[in-house]
Amino acid sequence: MIKQGHFRSAFAGLILALLLSACSGNYHLTKSRVSYLNMVDSSSDASSSLVSLIAPYKQKIDSQMSIPLVRVEVELQKAQPEGTLGNMVADVLMAYCVRTKGFEANFCVLNHGGLRLPVIYPGEITRGMVFELMPFENELVALRMKGSDCRELFQVILAQNGAPVSGLKLKGNAKKLIEAKIKNTPLDDNASYWVITSDYLANGGDNMSVFKKAQERYSLEVKLRDALMTELGTMGQLGVPVYSIKEGRITIEN
Repeated sequence: MIKQGHFRSAFAGLILALLLSACSGNYHLTKSRVSYLNMVDSSSDASSSLVSLIAPYKQKIDSQMSIPLVRVEVELQKAQPEGTLGNMVADVLMAYCVRTKGFEANFCVLNHGGLRLPVIYPGEITRGMVFELMPFENELVALRMKGSDCRELFQVILAQNGAPVSGLKLKGNAKKLIEAKIKNTPLDDNASYWVITSDYLANGGDNMSVFKKAQERYSLEVKLRDALMTELGTMGQLGVPVYSIKEGRITIEN
């Protein structure tokens, strides 16, 4: 039952967005006004009309979110210092860059807190699940970094008890980086490496200010969520299921 009260501007904005998205043609919002709709109980004409108005849009959104992308054959868990869910996301984004952008990065680094689902169980991964996993509007960027700056980055990752990565094998603790390999080759402080990450981290978020030292930066002009959905959808079309295992990408030693 809808209790007596007010639907505030956030709700009014939702209705406006749904109505505009349903219209065709080149229309532009030139003026808006926030008003409050006083609702009584669910039997009122106003609330019944509102539910009827929203229903077709809700059905359309629900149907789009339930579209399956790919099958996952194993349980994917979010964990630190390494988790199968983080491994999968980082690997899939690396594959997306190669397949869709023709760009092969040396490694990928994401942030543990950016993954918002604790686990994905065996079965189908839907569009809605990807939205739940990555609800933020972060975009994918590529950075070229000096090897010495990568060493600093890897130390930060260890100090944070790990992060979702691909193309890396790190060993150490909060005070010391013991081993760092990029695609199975030892880190060279004098070389340069390409890393893909989110614009949030590239801007120094989550204590990753070292990313600001990048020699070059390019936007890949796609949201992480959309890149993930695109690549998972391609895997599904090709009949390639999702597997992911822990393989010692990040090892924390005392």
